Parts: sequence; structure tokens; C-alpha cells
Amino acid sequence: QVLGSLLFQRGDPRALGLLLRAVELGQYAHPHDVANLVEALRATGTPESLADAHVVAERALRLHPRHQDLLNNVAALHIDSGNFAAAGELHARICNLPGRSGFDVQPCVKSAELLVDGNQFARAIALTSHWANIYPHSPTLHFLKGLALHHQEQYEDALVFYAHALEMDPQQPAVLINLGAAYQSLGLVNEAFDTYTRALYYTPRDPGLLNNIGSLLGIMGKEAHGVAYLERALD
Repeated sequence: QVLGSLLFQRGDPRALGLLLRAVELGQYAHPHDVANLVEALRATGTPESLADAHVVAERALRLHPRHQDLLNNVAALHIDSGNFAAAGELHARICNLPGRSGFDVQPCVKSAELLVDGNQFARAIALTSHWANIYPHSPTLHFLKGLALHHQEQYEDALVFYAHALEMDPQQPAVLINLGAAYQSLGLVNEAFDTYTRALYYTPRDPGLLNNIGSLLGIMGKEAHGVAYLERALD
């Protein structure tokens, strides 16, 4: 294990084999070394190395469940394999590590984003509700709670949290676009159009936004005007 760590620090490819052997023998001198091993195996990118990385990560997390670098690297493994829900739970563990509260909100944001991407909407709502009490000035946490509610078709509740996010930071096109979509889902077409137009100021070439506006104008009986936006979306 010691030799493998030294070789790893020098970038010697023989380090991986030695560190893997150390893991097999249960030699975990320092969790940082295991975190580096997981990252190195992930970077190699072969099916065999990725399988080894998952095995190493599973064993190491049982021994070092609160090591931030290890949690980060294992989460990256899950993201690579498309398991966003598992990655989100690992970032939630980082966010909830003792001594972290009140400092960096980013692990909490990353967790919520991944849980939404992994369709774990109820879990994302529960966690963002808790974290918003710790980080009350984070517009992104409010937005992500709104987005999770939106995915659950709780449009009126989503509007509330989109509005909170915009109160903290009005220049958020992603929030405006989703706010417009929530209005549209509620049949509030004028509010939806006004909100999409506000978003267009920040992202005038966003094809999805242009398509939304064009389609909405068609619903509003302004087909000719809408076609112009739809054509812009294709440019």
C-alpha cells in the first residue's frame, strides 16, 4: 500500500495494481489514497477499471463513510453510469457532514440537481426544504424545490418557489423559463408569455425558449407571429 501510494504520487502506472492489491488485502492506510485510486480507475475509463472502481468504492465507503473526497469520487462514478439518484444521495451526505452547515451550499445544490435528474422528486423536495432553512439566501435551492414540485405537476406550489428564487436573483433565465412553463400548464397564457419574454432578454437565442414562445403564440391565436419564433428556433 505504501509503495503504491508513492508510485501514484509520481504518476507511475504500476501504482494502480499495487493499490488494488492493497485494497484486496484490506489495507486502507488513508482514505485519501483510496479516493485517489477510485478517481484514477475512473479516469482510465475501461470497463474493467470502472468495475474495479465500484468495488473499491463500495468497500472504502463502509470504512470511511464521511470522507468528502471519497464521497465526491464515488458520486462521479455513479454520474458516469447514469445513476443520478445514487450520486445525489452521496452529495446529500457531503452536504450533511458534521461541521459543514452554514458554509458551502454547493454540495446541497448538486445533490438536489442530481435527485431531480434521477426523478427522485419527493426526496429532492424534502431535502431542499431542510437545506433552505440552513441556507435561506440560496436562490438555487428555492428554484430546485420549485422544479421538483413542477415535475410532480404541483404547478401552483412551484410558482411560489420560482418567485422566491427570482426575488433573490431576478436575472435567472432558467427560473423564468420554468416559471413560464408552470403558468402555461395552469392555462395562464398571458402570464406565461410575459415571463417567457423576460427570459428572452437574457437568452435571446435559446431554441427551447423560442419554441415555447412560438407554440404559445399559436395557442393565443397569433399563429403568424408564432411562426417567426419557431423559425428562429431552427436557425
